[in-house]
Amino acid sequence: MSKYFGKGAVIALTVSASLVLALPGLAVADDDYSDLSVAQLEVELAKVSAESAEANVRVQQVAEELAVAQSQLAQAQADAKAAKDAVASSWDKYKGERETLAALTQTTYRSGSGNAQRLAPFLTKDGLADMERRGKIVDTVSQITDAKLQRVAAMHQVAKAMEDQAAATEKRVQEAQAEVEKRSQEIQTYADGRQAAVAQVQQRRDGLIAQLAQRRGTTIAAEEARQAQIERSQNARQEAANRARVERSQGLVNQAESARQAENANQSSARDQASENNTKALEEAAAKRAREEAEAKRKSEEEKRAAEARAAEEARRQAEAAEQARRAAEAAEQARRAAEAAQASSGGPGAVAFAKARIGVPYLWGGTGAGGYDCSGLAMTAWASQGVSLPRTSQQQYWATQRVSINNLQPGDLVFYGPGGSANGIYHVAIYAGGGMMVEATVPGDYVRLNPLRYGDLVPYGGRP
Repeated sequence: MSKYFGKGAVIALTVSASLVLALPGLAVADDDYSDLSVAQLEVELAKVSAESAEANVRVQQVAEELAVAQSQLAQAQADAKAAKDAVASSWDKYKGERETLAALTQTTYRSGSGNAQRLAPFLTKDGLADMERRGKIVDTVSQITDAKLQRVAAMHQVAKAMEDQAAATEKRVQEAQAEVEKRSQEIQTYADGRQAAVAQVQQRRDGLIAQLAQRRGTTIAAEEARQAQIERSQNARQEAANRARVERSQGLVNQAESARQAENANQSSARDQASENNTKALEEAAAKRAREEAEAKRKSEEEKRAAEARAAEEARRQAEAAEQARRAAEAAEQARRAAEAAQASSGGPGAVAFAKARIGVPYLWGGTGAGGYDCSGLAMTAWASQGVSLPRTSQQQYWATQRVSINNLQPGDLVFYGPGGSANGIYHVAIYAGGGMMVEATVPGDYVRLNPLRYGDLVPYGGRP
């Protein structure tokens, strides 16, 4: 998304440039439309409307970028805490081993100190033999001490390595914090610039409407109503085209899936046929061999053939039992998944009710309920109210949910928007409320609303938590 925006104050200029169209031959602030024909005026009105819609998309892209930065910061902070805890644990273990080594060293020193102790072996009857035994003990103690020393040294290295890792993790936290601050500043600058640009757009629109009223000899109110009807008709045609795009995309995906399933079925059938032919060939060979053996060995082989037949029957029964068990396990797994899906989807109405109860709450950058919501924050908290955990950003939510066709949406399913309907670069998410409606938090300055499902930039598949 960064490809759309510059840095700092440049953003405000970019917004104004993208929102406020300079009419042919006129300065941006010029309100003289007398040289424009009625057709040109209507074209400029259409451009103003399109630029306003594009600006809203860009705002949503910036909001998603901030949400991604916040999510990365939260993950970095969690990693840093885990690394810090690991460092503390490593040093505790090191200190414990070091104290054990110190105690062992002191004991060895005390047991080996003093001239009397060193001379004692020579003053006893079995002195030399005793010295030999003590020598072996000393060697053993020395080996134990060396092992302890090596372990303490190794644990010290581990603790130092964990400290280095924790320092690197803390650096990532600082970088993530800087990224969040950067995005927040850019967003604020962008929002300020957008607010001024929207006011300019409205001013230009009012001027265009007034000029149209003068040219046609009507009133401004009449031209406002006429323009509103034109925009509704244009939006309806565009929505129809967008819906056709979504349905075509779904059709292509469904065709590919059907072809894949048919190919799998053909391969499975071919394998089954080959297995059946192989089984028949084996059975015929076994029968022929049995007849030859029966003819050659006659009565002595009859018992052997009977035993082989019993073994074959037992193997067949075992194979059938294994196959039945496999199918039963698959059926149980499918039932379990269906039950989980049903259980999850059963929270859909509750998630919708939660979201509808927030209608009228202000849009808030990065908001998850404390004073407002952004789009993914609303989806996350709505499903959290039903005991379902979703990740923070709309892109993460898309990949964390089960795919469901737009034609099969149920209340509570999530719908996503990306450039041209692509899942790459998703910038907005809304909660499907049923009846072709959705609850969403769109842009700064607006509120959580219940709106008709839009097909422009709609990703062909929604997400079911």
